[in-house]
Amino acid sequence: MLALALLAAGCTKNVYEGHGVRWEPPRGVTLQHELDESEGVNLEFSGGVQLALLGMKEHGLPETVSDDGLDELAQAVSPSGAKVISKRTGKVPAGAVARFVWLQGASKTCLYYLPYKDQALMLSLTAPSASFGVAESQFDLSMSKLSLQ
Repeated sequence: MLALALLAAGCTKNVYEGHGVRWEPPRGVTLQHELDESEGVNLEFSGGVQLALLGMKEHGLPETVSDDGLDELAQAVSPSGAKVISKRTGKVPAGAVARFVWLQGASKTCLYYLPYKDQALMLSLTAPSASFGVAESQFDLSMSKLSLQ
């Protein structure tokens, strides 16, 4: 019985549900802190993963994603001094996204930007450059398990 209980516990999926978002993060990534602020919601997960929901009007963020607006959006979402090394638009099951990767110091960050009602959903992963590729692949796969309500 104990073995079955441990097996069942090991198969339990880690799913975040809140603020109109349902997402299954990559394996081993769990919610650590939720900061509900007047400007938006910021969730910190383990493994360098963050989820933010910000009002588009309050933060001057675009309501749609397009190839034409990628440079402006990259400047708005990446930190000062970061070198953007990849930017593109695409689709995930939850909708149209802009995807960015930037280098800052010894770390890389991958960020997905997804307009959602009057908010912008931003999911990001930051990891050391040496281990970024594996973490990025798992993070990209998790986007197929994102839904908005």
